[in-house]
Amino acid sequence: MNTDKIYAEAIANEYSVKDTTKVVQLRKLDRKVKLAPTIFAYTWGIIATLILGVGMCFAREVLMTGWVAMTVGCVVGVIGIVVCASIIGLGLYMAVRGVRQLRRLANAVTRNDKK
Repeated sequence: MNTDKIYAEAIANEYSVKDTTKVVQLRKLDRKVKLAPTIFAYTWGIIATLILGVGMCFAREVLMTGWVAMTVGCVVGVIGIVVCASIIGLGLYMAVRGVRQLRRLANAVTRNDKK
């Protein structure tokens, strides 16, 4: 009999509305802000690596043969290296993250002003 009551309370607690603290809200906000820039950074790195790989395939004469393939491969490979190691990717990451942080902060401030 007592176990039924404990089991019922456990189920009720699982589905009841939970009060969130400011720390939990800030962690959720931080996760939401960092998600899109992180996805962007991974996508940027994958694309840059694929460009470098295509350049290597041309340079190793896998896709074409002759001196044209070697020249194209070197040019495409250097472009891939520049894109991989560029500050552009970091700058874009920080810009996307900064815009999202400002937007979330503005929403949080307006919500607090209404209360």
